[in-house]
Amino acid sequence: MSIITERLDGYITSIAEHKDVLTVNQLNTLKELVGYEEDQEITPVVFEKFEVGKLDILFAMVQTIQLKVITSSGDLLENSTARDVSSLVGAITALLRAFVSHQKTIDQAQAEGDLKAACIAAIEVLDSAAQQRFYETLESFA
Repeated sequence: MSIITERLDGYITSIAEHKDVLTVNQLNTLKELVGYEEDQEITPVVFEKFEVGKLDILFAMVQTIQLKVITSSGDLLENSTARDVSSLVGAITALLRAFVSHQKTIDQAQAEGDLKAACIAAIEVLDSAAQQRFYETLESFA
């Protein structure tokens, strides 16, 4: 394989991995390059902003695909195709990328939860008047 072919394969892979952020102009340029002849204009897919809680949904999707492709011992199911395995690998890769790219947010959420739990534990030992002052002060910041 020539160096140009290898580079083109890399570019195409990169475009495929980031297809959700292509602009309309980029999509139209790609349409022209591949000779897309239909009269309808290509519009990019718009995704809503990622939230950390969506990792659970992505994880559930990976588990669902996994149950359809491999056994609990890690062997391929008899009816699994190369496409099934590819889908599973793609889903796992997407989950890992989402997790890694949002690790800071996840860590911050966990730290905030720990801080909240510590504050509640510290407040519970105070007398009710001190607890009331704390909660009133807390509400004043909201």
